[in-house]
Amino acid sequence: MRQCLSQPYPLGNLFFTPFTLKQRIRMLQKPASSRWALLRFAAILPLGLLLWMCTQSPTETTPAVPESETSARAAEPFDPRQEKIFSLVEEVPEFPGGVEALMKYLGNNLRYPEKAAQDGITGRVFVAFVVAKDGSIHDVNVLKGLSPEIDAEAVRVVKTMPKWKPARHEGQIVNVRFNLPINFQLD
Repeated sequence: MRQCLSQPYPLGNLFFTPFTLKQRIRMLQKPASSRWALLRFAAILPLGLLLWMCTQSPTETTPAVPESETSARAAEPFDPRQEKIFSLVEEVPEFPGGVEALMKYLGNNLRYPEKAAQDGITGRVFVAFVVAKDGSIHDVNVLKGLSPEIDAEAVRVVKTMPKWKPARHEGQIVNVRFNLPINFQLD
């Protein structure tokens, strides 16, 4: 039989050093966090994640609609090479009326393509676009699509949106790339 030449295990442990013992007693006497504080913290995490997702620049872009299809309003030409486009800003752009108005606008203006409805295609399309300094929408691209028909419908609705409240960064009105998820669900 082989024996180990190392020292035997001590009979005590390190939990009873004066510093850790005092720290543990303080932690036991501290009142627990209220459930409301935990609920507020849990509500902030998804909101922060959604805000981060909406302001990230796209990694891959695929045009879904030919350039011949443009929005109804005639805006001045937007050249991304001349002006800086931000991905992260202090104050994000806002649809007129807020998020509820945006959802109502999408619900009223989206038309489910017949072929996609017949095929039972449902899901979420991620559309990226630039909100210019004047609030107009430019450079609409599909980041992640479902089918050509659904992607084209999502791009059409985004291109016909009214002007947004532009983004602000360091006190200046700036151009910003915005990502918008649009749900397509059949009843």
